Amino acid sequence: MEVGGDRRRTEIKWSLMHKNEITPVSVSSIEELISEVRGDYLSWETGTFPWFRGEPLGVETPLLPKLYRPRGDGKSHNENRLIQSFRIKAPSLGLMSTPPRANTDEWLFLAQHVGLPTRLLDWTEGLFIALYFALLEEEPVVWMLDPIELNRKSSNKPISDNVFPLTWFDPEMFPARRTDAIQLALLELENLDDSKKQETIESLKLELQSASQPNLGNLNIRGAWETDKVGTEFPVAIHPVNIHTRISSQKSCFTIQGKKKLGLAELVEQRVLSKYEIKKDCVNKFRDDLRIMGITPTSVFPDLDSLAKELASLY
Repeated sequence: MEVGGDRRRTEIKWSLMHKNEITPVSVSSIEELISEVRGDYLSWETGTFPWFRGEPLGVETPLLPKLYRPRGDGKSHNENRLIQSFRIKAPSLGLMSTPPRANTDEWLFLAQHVGLPTRLLDWTEGLFIALYFALLEEEPVVWMLDPIELNRKSSNKPISDNVFPLTWFDPEMFPARRTDAIQLALLELENLDDSKKQETIESLKLELQSASQPNLGNLNIRGAWETDKVGTEFPVAIHPVNIHTRISSQKSCFTIQGKKKLGLAELVEQRVLSKYEIKKDCVNKFRDDLRIMGITPTSVFPDLDSLAKELASLY
């Protein structure tokens, strides 16, 4: 069994052999960016609303969660120690914003939004919010993702547009008595001829089916706490519980890494992911346009620190 550096070397080799080429588009104005995004989105022929992420062009590990990037000393992060220590020490500092101890999905969302390295990767439902983060760098890049198409790669059943799995539901914790009760109810109902019972029968069958299948949204959450004993191969797109004000203001959504510790651009093809590079000499123009549209530090980070930063840039 491969561990540590051996596993990482194998993943790099896999990446070189199976590298997906995401062809970037260069844009010089917000109008051009919107036009390119709209064109790509329409070409996907999907009803799923796209997600966006801003990053610098020169990052060595694009679309890779912070947890899997080397620390300053070159060593790797220890995921379990990070999140367990955070759960132990955060309650006294969280000013009542920390979740109940057992809500492991909410602990991951909170940890990500206060800067702890996790297997989550930030996305947003807002193009301009992603552009705001991209423009914090001198060579900005905006990515666009079809999150449902990503989830279909990890699922063995159909997924409807804009339908995301619950992050807190673990079918393995589904009470056996509840399953038995559903099965007994089905037997009773199916012995009746009343056509009005059919809707109830179908509903119970769906509930029983969901209780017997892994929940795509919960598997990689469990993987974070159970050292990858469970999980999908590809990252999974999930909507978070809004445990922090920034999650709401930034229209946050996440991909959560599975067993392959590679950047998303190395795992999927152009149909799932698009890339837009902002021309370097147009960065200040983009920043001014975003300000005109009301995308400012306080709209993205609604706190007093951001207010001070915003006012200092004006007066």
